[in-house]
Amino acid sequence: MAALVGHAPRIMNTDDPSQFNRGDFLNSSASGLAIAMAGGAVLELTPQALGQADDAPKNESPPPVSIGVIGCGVWGRGLLKTLATIPNSPVVAVSDTYPAYLRRGLRGAPKAKGYPSHTELLADENVQAVVIATPTHQHREVVQAVLEAGKHVYCETPMAHTIDDARAIAKAVEAAPKLNFQVGL
Repeated sequence: MAALVGHAPRIMNTDDPSQFNRGDFLNSSASGLAIAMAGGAVLELTPQALGQADDAPKNESPPPVSIGVIGCGVWGRGLLKTLATIPNSPVVAVSDTYPAYLRRGLRGAPKAKGYPSHTELLADENVQAVVIATPTHQHREVVQAVLEAGKHVYCETPMAHTIDDARAIAKAVEAAPKLNFQVGL
């Protein structure tokens, strides 16, 4: 506390908004969060708070989305643990070309079917969306195959190994406008 003596807090210049800088933003944001947490306030973005009409039915869960995971290495198994906590996203299939990783992936998703190739997983009609956790140099081929199979995609980062791969993925996503594509961040 002795180190703080003599230091005055920075006050934002409210007369000149152009003087609002990154430091002011961080200070005011952190202060607001600290005050809310100290007071026990719950911060929640509701349709009313956002000024949107609340047309959605109350207490209705979204329909389940059956997930397939391609790539059961260390990162893929971590994703399986996370997916296990989401009630409306059961993992129904896992795939890995390395048998030991496939066995480990099945331990993380005991009700899932195991496939030694992603093409076999994609043929499974129960899979609606796919999480891709393969090595980066395989993302292009796998993303294109998943989109061609008509399934939604979550692709781990980095999205692509080369600029050409990134362009090919973007082109494949553009050609499938009804499917969701998300790159992990």
